[in-house]
Amino acid sequence: NRQAAALPEIADAAELGFFLRYGQPIGLASGDEGVLRVDLLYDVADAHSGFLAELGAAYTFRPTPRLGLTAGVSTRYVSDDYAETSFSNSHVGSMASGLPAFKADGGFDSIGVSLVATYQLTESWGLIANASVSALMGDASDSPIVSDVGSETQAFFGLGVTYSF
Repeated sequence: NRQAAALPEIADAAELGFFLRYGQPIGLASGDEGVLRVDLLYDVADAHSGFLAELGAAYTFRPTPRLGLTAGVSTRYVSDDYAETSFSNSHVGSMASGLPAFKADGGFDSIGVSLVATYQLTESWGLIANASVSALMGDASDSPIVSDVGSETQAFFGLGVTYSF
């Protein structure tokens, strides 16, 4: 999109953080698990000088010892600095892109759902498929970068090969 391409570039971020994960065997089949998690990341390269936190819950169903099916939900909270860097449009950006000026504040900026399928081919090798969709909300969805030229709906699909040792 020409309007989005005319916006000032955002510097690459280097984020440092940690996650907490709590899993508990639950469910009907052996190996089923419920998981709660928190991911915290902070920008250490001054790209946005902010932080983001993701909260999630997931349930893994194992119909066979080799096959795992996981359904999850998550939401993300971002700081004012992160939101301003990612979703604001300065007066300079407005003049360059033609999009209205906008100042984004932090808060919960998205909610999403995901489905993951894993299949263990051997003891070490496996396959993984991941599909997720999230919806931007709050100032993130109100930003003209999103509402005028982007989309509130963000989708992801991935296929991969895993190796465990």
